[in-house]
Amino acid sequence: MSQTQNISTRNALARLSLGLSMLAYGTAKLSRNPQCNKGRMMVALGAMKAAEGTVKFCPLKAMMQQQGMMGQTGVGPEVNKLMKDFAGSGMSGASGAGVGNMMKDLAGQGMSVTT
Repeated sequence: MSQTQNISTRNALARLSLGLSMLAYGTAKLSRNPQCNKGRMMVALGAMKAAEGTVKFCPLKAMMQQQGMMGQTGVGPEVNKLMKDFAGSGMSGASGAGVGNMMKDLAGQGMSVTT
């Protein structure tokens, strides 16, 4: 598994700030009570999140992408186009033109959309 960047910059900054906050909170808990399990867990998880944000790589997301749980899940481009048409129409108006276009596409009468 190659470690290429798989999260965005905004996501990385959020992970970094959350991780550093968790790390600081866990360290404060451990300074008062060294036997605190909650503090130990916060330090471990905070360090992990801060590291993910620093290198812009999430191992869990990489495993999910490798197994095919994210991205293309076996649906063809026709389904993606239908979903875009449906979202674009917004189901507004009483005429239901968006639904009509979707029914034409589903019936196999062509993938062109008339608006």
